[in-house]
Amino acid sequence: MDRGLGERLRTLRESATLTREALAERSGVSVRTIAALELGTVAQPRVSTLGALADAFGLDDDARAQLVSLARQRDPAEAAAAARPVPRELPPAPPGLAGRDALIAAAATHLGATSGTGAPAVWVVSGPPGVGKTALALQVAHRVAAQYADGQLFLTLGALTPSGGSLAVAALRRILTATGLHPRLLPDDLDALAASMRSRLADARLLLVLDDVPGSVDLTPLLPAGPDSAVIVTARALPPSLPAAGHQPLGPLEPEHGVELLAGLAGRARIDAEPEQARRVVELCDRLPVALRVAGSRLAGRPRGDAAADGRAAPRRTIAPGAALQRRHRGPREPRRRVRLAG
Repeated sequence: MDRGLGERLRTLRESATLTREALAERSGVSVRTIAALELGTVAQPRVSTLGALADAFGLDDDARAQLVSLARQRDPAEAAAAARPVPRELPPAPPGLAGRDALIAAAATHLGATSGTGAPAVWVVSGPPGVGKTALALQVAHRVAAQYADGQLFLTLGALTPSGGSLAVAALRRILTATGLHPRLLPDDLDALAASMRSRLADARLLLVLDDVPGSVDLTPLLPAGPDSAVIVTARALPPSLPAAGHQPLGPLEPEHGVELLAGLAGRARIDAEPEQARRVVELCDRLPVALRVAGSRLAGRPRGDAAADGRAAPRRTIAPGAALQRRHRGPREPRRRVRLAG
């Protein structure tokens, strides 16, 4: 049973052992239009376009009529694909990013400007585990979200299960289904998936956040084609595939900003009353926002003078917080280590 115009065209093309580029050359129909027809994202295909493709395939009159009929009686999955949904996937931004206001403003300015090359603006925040890369990226994403009317996507690449051995394939399938394509309309290989994404999002104003990007992943196939979209990336280091991206290396907080973050969690009055103890906790946490959030939450639940007096709210120094967080992020096969708190 035929499942729709897009699948029929793809079956005809693959049976003729033609790439989209080869079919475009033979038919005079653009590669972009062929991709859109196969994906089901053309609302009303032109009869002349279908005729040109039929000529390229060498179809007889009956097969031509079937092609036109399929265009008029669209498959439900293709009809849904043409009506592109608007994803709103950004998680809530953690409150109180002490000392990061200037960085957030600079990133928003960078993303608001186009590169002038027909490519989307890309901004990367990099740094070791625990410095608050994801929290900063989410603050920036929420700051600029209103500029991207076609939606915001959030992907944690480190948490994806590779598809066919490829993390990029899994990410592309995730992006395309989030923008409305039915899974059975998706091609299988990386190049075809990347081409499908570029075709589908060419005229979109979309914000794509790629979090926790492993260093070995080539991000080039995941970038939208048009200049009206933007991409935010978090990674340990600037990915080699993004040399022209805006780049913000991130390190531990300044001591005063660490105290400010602690005050936002444990209470300003308490921190003001015990400033020396608060600074001690900040240093015990290596001034890392992730460790400070854990310590601040612990302090908030303890009597004044108890935790700060002996540093029990801070990570134990038997393994420095930074070292513990480094171990936690070495890779999927390493045992997951939490920042240990006494008490």
